[in-house]
Amino acid sequence: MLTITKHFGFEACHHLPHYKGACHNLHGHSYKLDVTVGGSIIKDGPKQGMIMDFKDLKKIVKDYVVDKLDHEDLNNHYPNPTAEIMVVDIGKTIMQNLPDNVYLVSVKLWETEDSYAEYIPSYESLRNILQPAT
Repeated sequence: MLTITKHFGFEACHHLPHYKGACHNLHGHSYKLDVTVGGSIIKDGPKQGMIMDFKDLKKIVKDYVVDKLDHEDLNNHYPNPTAEIMVVDIGKTIMQNLPDNVYLVSVKLWETEDSYAEYIPSYESLRNILQPAT
């Protein structure tokens, strides 16, 4: 499997309404986001030799994820904005906007410098992308 990864960052605040402890209170994070995609190498044209142009991946993630969440109160987007809930939503959003020849391998959402949640699409969803039904 051949993959490429693009790294992003955004600032946001949230609180965990059901949590018993400090995270129940409004607080902020400097989130980091690693998006890894895979696919076949493009054989022809100006993007030959690439899975996809890093610039195209950046535009997708920026338009559909980072611009939506940066400097936001995440409770306005998610009722319970845990890293786990967010990373699944982010991963599914990215998958819906990738070119047909590219598939999502994983998304890591870093809430702190040493803690992240990771979304890896199921084998079934990857199989459907790589081998569409006829």
